[in-house]
Amino acid sequence: MAIKLQSLYEAINNQFDVILHTNSFYDKEVTWIHTVEQGEFSHLLHGDELIFNSGLNFTSQDWLKEFLKSLKDAHASGLIISVKSRPAFSQEIIDYCNEIQLPLFSTSWDTPFIDIMRIFSEILLKNEHRETSLAAALKNAIYYPENEDSYLNPLESNGFFRDMNYTVLIISCHTYDSDSGNSYLEQLEKKIRYFMSKGIGYEEGKNLIVLFAGESVNSTMSVRITPMSMSGLELRSRSLQTFTALTRPHLPPISSPKLLSRRTSLSTISLVYTNFWPISTINL
Repeated sequence: MAIKLQSLYEAINNQFDVILHTNSFYDKEVTWIHTVEQGEFSHLLHGDELIFNSGLNFTSQDWLKEFLKSLKDAHASGLIISVKSRPAFSQEIIDYCNEIQLPLFSTSWDTPFIDIMRIFSEILLKNEHRETSLAAALKNAIYYPENEDSYLNPLESNGFFRDMNYTVLIISCHTYDSDSGNSYLEQLEKKIRYFMSKGIGYEEGKNLIVLFAGESVNSTMSVRITPMSMSGLELRSRSLQTFTALTRPHLPPISSPKLLSRRTSLSTISLVYTNFWPISTINL
C-alpha cells in the first residue's frame, strides 16, 4: 500500500518550505512516514518510509553522510531534514544522494513537521483504504460474480467499468515461499503497482493476482526489479473483453504452467507479459 513520493511532495509543495535537493524523486514510493534522529535506529524501519529528522544532531557533513548511509541500508524512500540556514548541504552530500538515489529535502527550522506529517498520513491512509477496498471487490467479482452489489460500486466508483478491456496476470514463484511470506512476490508487487496506471493487485494462495484495466490487447509492459537469484517463476496472462468474464473458471490456471528454472546473477531482471493467452515469457 504505497504512494509515489512525488505525489506527496506535490501535495504540500506550495504550503510549506520544503525543498528537494537531489536531481529526481527516483521513482520512490512511500508506505509510511517516520521520525529517525540517529542512524543506529534505522534498523527498526521496515523499508519504503519517508524519514523526518529535526536536524538537531546535524553538526557536520560527515555525520549527515553516515546518517544517509544508514537510511540507504534500511531502504528508506527519502529524507526531510530541518536546517538552520541554506545552503546546508555540501555538493558531496548532494552527489552522494544522487548516486544512491535517495531523495534529500530540507526545511527551515520553523516549518511545522506535525502539519506535514498529518497531510501525508491522511493521504497514505486514504490510499491504503482504497487499495484494500479494491482488492476485496476484485475477490468478490472472481468468487461471487452473481453478487454484483459486493463489487460493482467500489470498482466503478474508482473507474473500473464493466465494459472496459481487462487483463488478468497471475504470477507464482514458490522458490521464495517461507513461513513469513514470499519476499520476491512482495517486491514484484511493489514494482508492478508503481507502473500500473489503473490496476488492482493482491496475493492469494502464494500467487500474485493483478488486474489491469483499459490496457490495449496488443500492449506490453516491462517491469524491472532489483537483483535476486531467481528460479521457478510461473507467469500467466489472459485478456478479458468485459468485466463479466472475470470469474474463477475463466482465470488462467497456475497448476501446470511451464516452469522457468533458470538462475541469474544479473543486476536487473526484465519481466515482460503480453495480453495474449497462453503466455509464459521472461527475459533474463
